Amino acid sequence: MTLSHYTAPNSLHLLQAVIRTICILVVSLICTGPVYAQHVLLTGTVADASVPDMPLPGATIITTAAGQGTASDQHGKFTLRVDTTLIRAVEIRYIGYKPRSIELTSDLLETGYLGTIYLQRDPFTFTEVIITTSPSGRSANYQPAKAYNSEQLQRMAASSFGNLLDGEPGVSMRSFGSAPARPVIRGLDGDRVLIVENGERMGDMAETAADHAITLDPLSADRIEVVRGPASLLYGSSALGGVINLFNNDIPEGWIHGIGGSAALQGASVNNELAGFGRIVYGTGNGAFTSRLNYRTSANIRTPGERLSGTFNDQLGGSAGYTLRHGEDSHTGFSVAGFSNTYGLPDALDSPEEQIEIRMRRYSARGRGLYYSSGFFNRADIRFNASIYNHKEVELDFVPGGTYNEELELEFTSRSANTTMLFHHGDVHGRAEGAIGINAGYRELNVGGAEALTPDMRSFILAGLIFEELRITPVFSIQMGLRAEYQYLEALPNNDFDAPGQPRRTEWVASGSVGANWKPAPDFETGFQIARAYRLPRLEELYSNAPHLGAGAFEIGNPDLKNETGLGSDLFLRYRSRQLYLEAAVFYNYIRNFVTYTPTGQIHAPSGLPVFVYDATNAELFGGELNLAFRHNNITLTGGLDYVHGNRIDSDRKPLPFMPPLRSKIGADYDALTWFAAVNARMVSSQKRVAENEEATSGYILLTLEGGIRISDDTRHSITFRIDNALNRSYRDHLSRIEDRNKPMPGRGATITYNYKF
Repeated sequence: MTLSHYTAPNSLHLLQAVIRTICILVVSLICTGPVYAQHVLLTGTVADASVPDMPLPGATIITTAAGQGTASDQHGKFTLRVDTTLIRAVEIRYIGYKPRSIELTSDLLETGYLGTIYLQRDPFTFTEVIITTSPSGRSANYQPAKAYNSEQLQRMAASSFGNLLDGEPGVSMRSFGSAPARPVIRGLDGDRVLIVENGERMGDMAETAADHAITLDPLSADRIEVVRGPASLLYGSSALGGVINLFNNDIPEGWIHGIGGSAALQGASVNNELAGFGRIVYGTGNGAFTSRLNYRTSANIRTPGERLSGTFNDQLGGSAGYTLRHGEDSHTGFSVAGFSNTYGLPDALDSPEEQIEIRMRRYSARGRGLYYSSGFFNRADIRFNASIYNHKEVELDFVPGGTYNEELELEFTSRSANTTMLFHHGDVHGRAEGAIGINAGYRELNVGGAEALTPDMRSFILAGLIFEELRITPVFSIQMGLRAEYQYLEALPNNDFDAPGQPRRTEWVASGSVGANWKPAPDFETGFQIARAYRLPRLEELYSNAPHLGAGAFEIGNPDLKNETGLGSDLFLRYRSRQLYLEAAVFYNYIRNFVTYTPTGQIHAPSGLPVFVYDATNAELFGGELNLAFRHNNITLTGGLDYVHGNRIDSDRKPLPFMPPLRSKIGADYDALTWFAAVNARMVSSQKRVAENEEATSGYILLTLEGGIRISDDTRHSITFRIDNALNRSYRDHLSRIEDRNKPMPGRGATITYNYKF
């Protein structure tokens, strides 16, 4: 097989021009802008009043008169420069907690230190907060984003992150059984939506194919963030769809003296699932040790008509970590983790006696250092992650007598390392905060098995980034991000790809984003952002030419694919008060050389698999989301809808494949502090606007019932109960990659989760 060589034009001159422009703007605004007459730098920590030393990251700290604000960092700490001639109090808010106002007395203004501010839990409060979408920590929003805390995750409990986030604003699910379900944001998936663990890439291959699972169990996540806008450039140049950041506490960042921890137990009837999770933390004055263990096992999924064979799932994972504290704030930590997952895929159409089984293992080591100083750059955040990942796709041929023969069809072995160094500078004259940083990554991939898809691969990236937030007026601010990245990709020969002169692709990539926020009143704000993303085609998109049994397709790549260049923009309006929350957003993405995974309608005769090709087209995706909530006393009413429209930009403007249909939802929630109950309905329209050779799907309505109790004493107990698809509706999700359209999605199922914190 002959592999071609492609090198894109160098964009270094463009990069230099953009950097000069940003630097000139930053310097001029800082140096020429007026300096407020009387400033005080307020510092403090926000924590949970019911759990000793439990910080609240992402709490909003805002002045009651001037509208200045910031957000607490991952340790609950914050700094806020205020004009003492304009403000006399600050208000602290956090989702699920009662707001608290603190009067700024003369003694507090003299020192600026507010100490630890404890917030009381209040599930009635649904004020939105944005967590870590800005490394500067300010509270201004430039694009709709979402964060989910531990109690929300418990109520959303699912066997995969795709199932867990499905139905959230703009987020749908690409499914292929219970284990390999992956989030899709505004019609974009693959590596256009980055999924990272604690801010670093995970080293697995979940983004490369529909049958590949994410190598982290949902019970292990303490918090999930969906991040879009300029801050997504911290993670990569291709994240036009956004970034999903999965946080766990494998490296302790906040702890109590002595022993603490949490445990969870989860069961589901739709697939006879049982899952468990436990974490223990032992803390001292100078450091803390933590360890976690998670396990999940499930049988085949039950549909309204029958069980969907080949959809079992078995997982085992664990970690151990230690953090050493330096002084009052700084610390260094290290952790090791392992994850094992064996799961099935739905039966092949050509032979019910055959079954595909995926066996994956990931071992990782991670380090993090967080250091504070009193200089211009007042905080350094250094992260490192190294992973070894092995993935096997095994074909099982069952024979009479209950035994089977197995053959290794495809194997991936990936070794990767990533590091990020961010240096944050504090408030400059009340006008600017930001960060500069370096990101580097290396990966080796070996491909084997009877049906190797691609050659082996070696890749390397080195990126410099700058992120700045400028406060133009008390109610108007601008956020800017720039990422300059060098990318190197080399295809290497293996047993199936042994042609000499394997290609190298080297690129200088410039990605950037600019956002603006206007908040003329405490209850209303609007934001706009525009971003440029850049993506190199993946290895399988370039060189696949073999049956991919796990994906149920014969895949054909195209070595002549050019690099994707995306230009995205969106606008949102948000109103929030004590009783009403309303948000509307619209977006438009233009992507040049957009790579699609397109069905041809043909069958590859030797394998019996449908043929899919990777091709490219100029494309546009546009749509919007609407979300609202109204609360009166203990009752909250919710509603929302989202829509994505994807076109090829050609003479016929044909639809792009695998576009989510129009969705809407309504719900009612009653919360009495110690218990809650909710009912939600999701209405999904038919999707008849499909690509050539893509099958249409019908619309459906899903009803969900929820309930739960919260028990608090010296420990914390909570139990949640949920019934999904309560009407046992037989339906097809349009993004499901199961090739047999007669095989529906899961039927009625009950999920119960018990959570214990100590």
